[in-house]
Amino acid sequence: YLILPVLSLGIGIAATLTGITRASCREIFSNDFVRTAFAKGLGSRAVYTKHVLRNALSPIVTWLSLQLGAVLTGVVITETLFDWPGLGVLFFTGLKNRDYPIVQGCTLVVALIYICVNLVTDLTYYCLNPKRSSL
Repeated sequence: YLILPVLSLGIGIAATLTGITRASCREIFSNDFVRTAFAKGLGSRAVYTKHVLRNALSPIVTWLSLQLGAVLTGVVITETLFDWPGLGVLFFTGLKNRDYPIVQGCTLVVALIYICVNLVTDLTYYCLNPKRSSL
């Protein structure tokens, strides 16, 4: 009972995420520091994880944080179609019954989720910054 809802929410995001990751890694891969890392004798796995992927994660994190809105919107539809109890069904039922305190509460919860995701995104940018000195 989990396969179809997960596929309906995640397959489009996974496909786009793969494309963005590939494009970002290809752009970073052409930089001089990657050639220098290979010239030092580092293995390809170390170069990809420590140099290429770490520098390519910034646009990926940005895109993932922006996709939260699409996921929250899709959850309303997915919960309604698959008859799952959740925030999406509560919001939809509140709209249908014109129960404005429930609609306001659901909107507040979604806004708090957005604020938390933006905070986590900013902290992730700080942790991923290759120019920051080691603590």
